[in-house]
Amino acid sequence: AHVLGFVNDEGRGQYGVEGAHDALLRGVAGRLVVERDPKDRELAVGLRTARPPVNGADLWLTIDLVMQTSAERILRSAMEKENAASGSIVMLDPRDGAILALASSPSYDPAAVAKADPQSLLDRAVSWTFEPGSTMKAITIAAALDRRLVTPSTTYEDKGYALIGGRRLNNALGKVHGTTTVTQILERSANAGAVFVGDKLGATQLRAYLEGFGFGRPTGVDLAGEASGDLRPLAEWYPVDVGTVAFGQGMAATPLQLAAAYAAIANGGTLYRPYVVAARRAADGEHRTAPVAIRRPVSAETAA
Repeated sequence: AHVLGFVNDEGRGQYGVEGAHDALLRGVAGRLVVERDPKDRELAVGLRTARPPVNGADLWLTIDLVMQTSAERILRSAMEKENAASGSIVMLDPRDGAILALASSPSYDPAAVAKADPQSLLDRAVSWTFEPGSTMKAITIAAALDRRLVTPSTTYEDKGYALIGGRRLNNALGKVHGTTTVTQILERSANAGAVFVGDKLGATQLRAYLEGFGFGRPTGVDLAGEASGDLRPLAEWYPVDVGTVAFGQGMAATPLQLAAAYAAIANGGTLYRPYVVAARRAADGEHRTAPVAIRRPVSAETAA
């Protein structure tokens, strides 16, 4: 439902593909103007102009039916297990940014939109933001590797916490890891380790890399209602923010932004614009969507 969206009572597309491509899908209505007599009969020799209708385009999506079905089933099961109020799953092809599956919950029945909870219309994969937490540690470490400030084997002494900007930031559950490598920061999801790496980068470089990976701005996906996330300007950062942002707190992202950033690491360092329309067929012929490489946030060596 969230991928497709729906058509409202006025015949206009709302949300999803329907909202993003409304003008393309709807086409152009035809028009007939004739001259009539006082009894409303068309005059045989009167004015008559006609404009034929133009059919809307047909769209083919990148969605893989098996993967989409699996994503919806897995999401439903996970939400029941965790007693969660909402959730989303995004599956991207890292080679070009094609969206293979996108599931969001709570959902709705497109055939009964009038009865749907307005909150259920929101696609949480695209329009909802959250603090990404420890998933940002890979991005922080990628930035430091790219700047050659650390290597995978660089070590620090993990005391269970780190001090930065006059604040103490603790590991989850207060765990103390001792001598820890940069590789082990990811293995152990050590907050203190992320602070160690973030401090080496500094606020300016850390924010620049986060922006390079696509955080703080829309991905440009061809779905309606995309949120931009929240990556505050440097002027609004406090010294402690270098530490908290390094492990994904004090910023906000969409699930789609996070998936696109990880895809850039998976494919060798290229950030692609996510897309869901694979091709369209309209009056001017058939056109396939060309993948769009936005930028290279890190080198291929760093990504590897």
